[in-house]
Amino acid sequence: MKKSKYSWVRINPQWRQTPASGKLAELRLKGKTICLIDRNDELFAIGGRCPHAGGPLAAGFFNENGWVVCPWHRIAFDPATGNGSGGGCFVDTYPLKKEGNLLFIGMPKPWWTWN
Repeated sequence: MKKSKYSWVRINPQWRQTPASGKLAELRLKGKTICLIDRNDELFAIGGRCPHAGGPLAAGFFNENGWVVCPWHRIAFDPATGNGSGGGCFVDTYPLKKEGNLLFIGMPKPWWTWN
């Protein structure tokens, strides 16, 4: 049986404290800052810091394309792919899955533990 390359972490208690649809929230998990995104009731999770200068993406806003815009220098990131508008900038993306009323985020395991 093939093992998952993710360690699934339940995030429901933290997510319930975040704003409603159309908002951004920050979460710290396993030493990483994650930006949780609820865009039109579609959930995404991306790296929480802009790679350009470390701006907090959860303090940003959505542009007309539904991308998350860094509040410091206005670089936008696609929540689905992590690709940035600033030529070569990108953020990590994290898978989310729902099981009943529970929400989980996939945190990458080291590559040498994959089977």
